[in-house]
Amino acid sequence: MPDASDTIRLLSEHEEAIGRLYAEYARIFQDDEAFWIQFSKEEFLHAEWIRSLQELYEKGDVIHTERFNKAALQTSLKYVHNQIEKAKEGSVTRVEALSISLSLENSLIEKKFFDAFAGDSTEVQRIRLLLVEATKKHRTAMEEAWSKNRTI
Repeated sequence: MPDASDTIRLLSEHEEAIGRLYAEYARIFQDDEAFWIQFSKEEFLHAEWIRSLQELYEKGDVIHTERFNKAALQTSLKYVHNQIEKAKEGSVTRVEALSISLSLENSLIEKKFFDAFAGDSTEVQRIRLLLVEATKKHRTAMEEAWSKNRTI
């Protein structure tokens, strides 16, 4: 079982990797550049929120629930890195990019990665809520874009 600092590091790395993937999609799909750049920036913001849990953990405000599958997150991180490389090679279509992104956002919610931490403090609860709501917003936007583009 990873310790809290390891979990925070992995979760923030995962969010940043997704941000880099979305930035790569912005480079490839210039017609959708604003869409992808917005989500890329938000993923980096999510990573900042996650890193802010470290200080709260050290103050005793965050409980590491140990409801965390390190191997699953490492596998997902490796998958994201592979997708970044595929995108750099230009071997991804718009619909594939949207499908991959939708799958990533769904996975974060379904696997409840943000449930790795809990706490009674207002700040911990606020960060967890922000992460979940922002990820749901991303999922909805990806679903809508995917639905619109899959028949093109």
